Amino acid sequence: MVKQGNRARKANPVSLHSALFPVIENIGLGPNILIETIRRDWKSIVGETNARNTFPLSLNDGVLTLAVSSPVWMTQARFYKTMFLNKINTIKGPNRDGIRDIRFTLERS
Repeated sequence: MVKQGNRARKANPVSLHSALFPVIENIGLGPNILIETIRRDWKSIVGETNARNTFPLSLNDGVLTLAVSSPVWMTQARFYKTMFLNKINTIKGPNRDGIRDIRFTLERS
């Protein structure tokens, strides 16, 4: 409570998320934060086996590009595309419009 004169007034606390993310989006950093969040949580998003064979490369205009480890995993990842999209779009953060598509690229290590 904040005291004003003889009266006590309740403060209206605001979450850090609601205060910072509009600023972050306005300066254009939203996609960078979202791709880093996705990379950090990739294993929990897609599962251990999928994470060993796929990796988020970039995010541009709502399209996530994933690297896959082999042609077999390219087919597997395409099969799971809708599941990946649904799980990714549940992530909290500067992602108002969500990720609308996933593209795959073959990147052998």
